Amino acid sequence: MSSPDPRRVELHSAAGRRLAACFGSERHGLCAALLALCVAWSTACAEHGHGDQGELQGKRAAAGGGHGHVHVAPHGGALVVLGDDFAHVEFVLEPATGTLTAYVLDGHADRSLRLATAGLELQLLASDEGPVRLSLAGRESALTGEVLGDTSEFVGRHAALVGAERFEGVLQSITVKGQPFNTVRFRYPEGNAAAEPGAVEAGDHDEAPADGDEAGGDHTDGQDQDRDP
Repeated sequence: MSSPDPRRVELHSAAGRRLAACFGSERHGLCAALLALCVAWSTACAEHGHGDQGELQGKRAAAGGGHGHVHVAPHGGALVVLGDDFAHVEFVLEPATGTLTAYVLDGHADRSLRLATAGLELQLLASDEGPVRLSLAGRESALTGEVLGDTSEFVGRHAALVGAERFEGVLQSITVKGQPFNTVRFRYPEGNAAAEPGAVEAGDHDEAPADGDEAGGDHTDGQDQDRDP
């Protein structure tokens, strides 16, 4: 915290001395001077606080590309934007098991969006072996009432993702609130801002799902949710 402006303190002290003369007592003058000093100190603190707030807002605006807001992945994964912030899909990888979870989120990435679909289809490039297909099945939750065909979370597992820290992928198709999105390319863990066109072309490979593809898991996330009509 910065020190109060000496000139402002002196000004308030002078005001205190004038008050003391009016009261006609040194005791009253001392109290008035102390009161003036407190006012000056409070003013300096308020100015310092406003400066910090402005600096924080500036950093957020810079991180948001000048738009003044930043979308943060709520589960610490890779955030993939659909359209012009129409919605998001967050991918979270567990390298130890090769499990990939997709969370469908709204345009602000802070509320879940349920989809009327049983699963999502991906193509992944996680090794030199070439692209592989991965199916993410919808995950049910007794806590939130999500069921297959009406859920915001999808999960699957593939041996190619075991031990992986980075991969490229294509979300082949997804429909959110009646709006379809096809061939959505992304990179993990960056998201789709850094994905390059043609990294993995959806539909160019006919490999069947490799052994080790699995889906399932317990759903314990209780965040707010919207339903996809």
